[in-house]
Amino acid sequence: MPFLSPSKLIKHGKKMFRPGERVNGGATDKLAHKVSTRRSSSDNMLDDMASNNRSHELTWNEYDNEDELDNEFRDNVGDGIVDGHLTSLEEEVLIGSLLDSEDIGPAVRAVYERGAQTSLLSSLDGIVDQKDEEILGLCGQESALDFIRSVEAIVSIRDHARQVGDSIVSVNDELQSEGRELLAAQEEVKRLGVAVRNIDNSYEALAELQGALQLICTIKRFLDQKKLLRALKTFQQLQAMHVADMQAPSFSRLLERQLPIQAEKMRTSCLMEFNKWISQLRMLAQPVGKAAMQAMQESSVLEDEALQLANRNTQAAQVDGEEPGSIPRLSLAAMSSSARSSGLIDFRKVGVDMGSLLQCLHIFRELGQLPSLRSHFRDTRRSHARIDHLPPKDFVLDISGLFRPFLEKILGFFVLEDAVSTASNGVFPRAQSDYEWAGCALLLSSSISQECSRVRESATFVELRALLHLVCGSLDKCGYSTRALRASLESVRPLYIKLLLEESREDARRVIENDSHDPLRVESPTDYERLVVDHQLTHFEMSSEESKASKKFKTVTMSFSRSVPRLLQICKNLAFDLSSFTDQAASDRETVLETLETFLREVLSEEMTRPLHPYIEMRGGQKVPINLALQICVNTEVVSQSCEQLMSYVGSLYLHLAPSEKSAVAGIKTIQQRVERSSEAFQRARSGAEDLLFSAVMAKVNEIMDRGVAEFDWAPSSMKQMDQPSDYILDLVAYLRSTFSTFISLPSHVREALHYKAFNAIAQRLYQQPLSSSVKKIFFNAFQKLDKDLHALEAFAIESKVSGLKDCFAPLRQLVNLLVAPSILPILDEVERGQTYPNIDLRLLLAILEKSRDPGQGIFFSQSTSSTRRKEVDLVMKKMRDLV
Repeated sequence: MPFLSPSKLIKHGKKMFRPGERVNGGATDKLAHKVSTRRSSSDNMLDDMASNNRSHELTWNEYDNEDELDNEFRDNVGDGIVDGHLTSLEEEVLIGSLLDSEDIGPAVRAVYERGAQTSLLSSLDGIVDQKDEEILGLCGQESALDFIRSVEAIVSIRDHARQVGDSIVSVNDELQSEGRELLAAQEEVKRLGVAVRNIDNSYEALAELQGALQLICTIKRFLDQKKLLRALKTFQQLQAMHVADMQAPSFSRLLERQLPIQAEKMRTSCLMEFNKWISQLRMLAQPVGKAAMQAMQESSVLEDEALQLANRNTQAAQVDGEEPGSIPRLSLAAMSSSARSSGLIDFRKVGVDMGSLLQCLHIFRELGQLPSLRSHFRDTRRSHARIDHLPPKDFVLDISGLFRPFLEKILGFFVLEDAVSTASNGVFPRAQSDYEWAGCALLLSSSISQECSRVRESATFVELRALLHLVCGSLDKCGYSTRALRASLESVRPLYIKLLLEESREDARRVIENDSHDPLRVESPTDYERLVVDHQLTHFEMSSEESKASKKFKTVTMSFSRSVPRLLQICKNLAFDLSSFTDQAASDRETVLETLETFLREVLSEEMTRPLHPYIEMRGGQKVPINLALQICVNTEVVSQSCEQLMSYVGSLYLHLAPSEKSAVAGIKTIQQRVERSSEAFQRARSGAEDLLFSAVMAKVNEIMDRGVAEFDWAPSSMKQMDQPSDYILDLVAYLRSTFSTFISLPSHVREALHYKAFNAIAQRLYQQPLSSSVKKIFFNAFQKLDKDLHALEAFAIESKVSGLKDCFAPLRQLVNLLVAPSILPILDEVERGQTYPNIDLRLLLAILEKSRDPGQGIFFSQSTSSTRRKEVDLVMKKMRDLV
């Protein structure tokens, strides 16, 4: 086991027990005391022994840390240590470790941790005593004492060194405290130096960036002042600066980062201005639409003037023998071109500023943001359209108050869309506007079709069509397709025609109900021009007399009543309204003609005879007022003759059609056919009125004749009053004369027809009178009285100046002539019968001859009748039976 000198032991103790570390003090003092009491007498020997054992000295530097010593000691000692007590084996191992200079540190630490200092010291005391004895034996007593004195000196040096160490620690602490302040001051000096250098660098960089910063401030000021174009120009100057050549890379990077920031600020400011401009477009949509409608209306006025000029040129061409339609088409084209050029909208007058649009387009183009601007514009306008283009409910109840502003807003929206597309040179594509309009047109057409089913006044359709016509015309000028919107007008045309027919029927019925059915008296030239000339009714004048209202004008009495001009005007209004609701095409003209024909045939002809309907339902028509029936006959005849003039009026509404569209097949022939069909309807109505008129006349005639037949004596006993007509015949002639005098207002052929009907009925009644069951016997001298009656009737027929009216009594005249003749035998001669008595009914003659015989007493003759006459009668009767 290597030898450990006391000096080394003390040295090992200093290393094992660090300053400030508390150990078992009693054991340490005891150990020092024993060492001091056992000094070697020979110091030289001790030094030699120490030098011999120098190789066994142990220093702390051989170990990196305490953990290595501890681990080494633990490896050598093992895990068999028990706290406070050591086994013999453990003591041997620990003591061996203590004596070994390399293992002393871990060994002492292990003893300290286990609390086995007392046990180990006891063992060490024994070892010390043994070593002292060995020292004394080797060195002697003096050397041992010197050794002990050396040890004591070492211990005192140790104490002094400990004090010096404590002083060093305190001085070190003070030095560290003062050093911290010094270090902090040094750090502050370093930081300030860095700041000075940074400031110097920043000053140089800011000097380089001064121009860029001024440009950024200028951009901000221009943006605040809404001077976007100046801000853009300044931004472009900022972009042109070479930031890569600047000395301060950080400031260069900062400036590079500022470029997109400034660009975004410009884009945001410009977008805000653009949104304000879009909102302004939305608010100005209705004023723009209103202005477009006004421009279109002015254009329509010019086109109407061109059409009137075309009509005058057409008439002049027809007079001069030129082809109609060639001159007006040239004039119409010129005037229409002028109308289109004068109908352009000045957006500045309605407050639309396209400069804002161009400014935003330029800025976004320079910033490379045009696609985003285009998308934003389309999305915003689409959202506005989705709200503003919803049709109002019940707009047909108030076209001017609800629907017109709505249409103005729609029209203004798409007119502005076209203007924006044009001003932007296609940046905002027109195709998007066309797509939006297609959807809006479908929605609008559907709404119009639904709402128009509730319309109850034709004026609403007219007002609606006028508005849609202006809208379509304005949109056509902008290039939008209005086919769907015009189709909606076509779809409601049947409703309009039906409603217009109903209103025209009501107007006609009201006019007829307020008509007194008396001949119209015109007392002023203005009324004559308005009621007669304008409707071409001058050939229906009956009489004229000095006018009380005007000395230069004679009062004219017309054959028709005052309802006729008004009814004709209703027909013209119907045709005009229909033509105004249709386009100026040949097919539309046919629609108007067909509707007018329907009104004439099915409506007007019926309404004109409506006052007679109550009398038609009565049997016989005895209560029909003759004046009413007569005037209705006249009125229906006048309207019948005016059908051609009405159809020609429809043709005048379409004079601008091409010559090919006015051909005989397409136009004139069709009009003539419609005139004929309409006239036939009124002729049937007139025939019905004539029948009632004839029934009324015949009712009175039959009344007179019934009274006369009852008074007529077929078997007169004397010849008194045989030379005068019967009283009832005189009454009948007087009645017919007064009645027929009122027929002067009828057209001649109608008047003659009524004369023929009345005289034929009277003749037939007289002709069949002998066959009446009330006539039992007949004397031949009764026919002499009948001859006088017939003369009176024939004289009245001649007086009526109706050609052939007297022939109505031809059969009766031949019969009377035969029976009052001296002989009746000529009737048996076939040749004579065919020449003189061709119209005599042989059965009637036979019946009269039979009634002239009495079954018991033979034939009744007057006193002057001879037997020869009797024989003739018998012979004629016999022959007649054979002939019959």
